[in-house]
Amino acid sequence: MAKAKTSKSAEQIVSALKARLAGYQDSQTVCIGVNNAEVATYAQFYEYGWVQRVTPKQTGYFRRNYGMNLRVGTILNNPPRPFLRGTFKAEQTAWASALKKALVELGSTKAALTYVGAIAQEDVKQSLMSGGTKLEKFEERSDFTMAMLSSDYDDGQKLDGTGTLFRRTPGIRSGVLHRSITYWMKDK
Repeated sequence: MAKAKTSKSAEQIVSALKARLAGYQDSQTVCIGVNNAEVATYAQFYEYGWVQRVTPKQTGYFRRNYGMNLRVGTILNNPPRPFLRGTFKAEQTAWASALKKALVELGSTKAALTYVGAIAQEDVKQSLMSGGTKLEKFEERSDFTMAMLSSDYDDGQKLDGTGTLFRRTPGIRSGVLHRSITYWMKDK
């Protein structure tokens, strides 16, 4: 059986990839996340969650705006919903494979990183839309949150659960965080 001729051996391809990656490691990286300071604070709370005690001022706010009588010191908890860390954990193998393939096919480290950045951006957005990743689902919105959302109803959302505002799956309310997910190249 005749051996097929190739222009480059597997070792040469691996060496070329290593050389290309070595150059990349010294020059650029692709970042995935929120590149907007106003939205980044909200994204951080969403990613890591938060816990706080209700203050006297907040008891009046909840009573006046939502008809809820919360006592001072009541603990409010927004559970972590790791849309960035969780997506990275769930997709890192696929992203590495896409990067390897893109480096060979596109011939440019910057083009390959841009390609993988776009894939990662869409994966993170999908995690927000679906309320979780392939590996974990985020905690659903609480009854307290659903009551607040229904009190705020004024933007034409459907009350039958088909709109994003009134679904128990977290991730999208106004769409600002979803639209803010991006990727960018950064020099090291």
